[in-house]
Amino acid sequence: MGAAGLAGAWAGRAWGQAKPLRKVTFVFPIQVMASRYAPWIAAKELGFLAEEGLDVHFLNTAGSIGALQQVASGQAEFALSPIDGVIAARAKGTPVRYFYNWQTHVIFSVAVLADSPIRSLAELKGKQLGVQGMGSAAVPYAKAVIRAGGLDPANDITLVAVGAGPQAATAVRQKRVDALVLWDTEYAGMELLGLKFRSFGHAQLQNLSGGGLLARDEYIQASPDVLRGFGRAFAKGNVFCFESPEAAIKVYWKIFPEAKPKGKDEATALRESVYVFRAAMKNLLRDDKPDKRWGHFADAEVQQYIDLLLAEKVIETRLPARDIYTNDFVDHFNAFDAAKVREMARAYR
Repeated sequence: MGAAGLAGAWAGRAWGQAKPLRKVTFVFPIQVMASRYAPWIAAKELGFLAEEGLDVHFLNTAGSIGALQQVASGQAEFALSPIDGVIAARAKGTPVRYFYNWQTHVIFSVAVLADSPIRSLAELKGKQLGVQGMGSAAVPYAKAVIRAGGLDPANDITLVAVGAGPQAATAVRQKRVDALVLWDTEYAGMELLGLKFRSFGHAQLQNLSGGGLLARDEYIQASPDVLRGFGRAFAKGNVFCFESPEAAIKVYWKIFPEAKPKGKDEATALRESVYVFRAAMKNLLRDDKPDKRWGHFADAEVQQYIDLLLAEKVIETRLPARDIYTNDFVDHFNAFDAAKVREMARAYR
């Protein structure tokens, strides 16, 4: 669903607010909405954004570069973007930065089929690894993981564009590639098709932030109240979805009924959709973080990702982590009654 379709999905929703809501635009780095974005859908559908005085217009665009450019040019106030793109943009002088850490773990991993003879990263020498595309954030990640396995990514492996979904599943099934470097929900979807995987990650990299919500420096300074409200509403959406993934999927289907699996009974469709959604949620967890507040960035984690991109020559200079993010609004994001939101999730039908 493109920008016009998404706008239409939300059209005509009135929240009974006496005071006019402040209009802002948020850009998703994807053309078709997916269940992993249910926290935003819940934040709008359940009125959390309106409670903060915000009327948020959601837009879709083809990829994170387009989303970031919309914010940088002032066409949108906020966007979601993976961390590699934001670091690269900042290195080129683009005045954008994160204000909310959403993906608390890297979503990528290297995976082989469960019956593959490959049992270690070292055994990937001379093999072909499938990525969605050569511009994917999985590419520098794959190179870093391969390097950690004692191989030279420039000479010991070959990266091949295989797309995603059934296309990527066919590539690994037919052994056109020996392994895949994709993300959490892609593997979960393939598992529902009957594939089983064995994964190789990077213990240090997997624990780093994968991305979050960004805005222009100028807007962050000029409109702190908007950021506080937007982040708090989004944090509520996350609490709702973590408390009841089933409710999250039902909200998602309510706004995007075309996303509901076809040809399956209700129970099966819900079970399979929740299975994929839970795969995404694993990389949003904060339980293993020293600071468990919604939206918080850890300076050391951001710096490690900067150093990764520097080592893989994605950027040419080492930026200070604080050029990439601010934690100034984290206390405000977490200033709400989480128990009340969890109760809403449990009661949702």
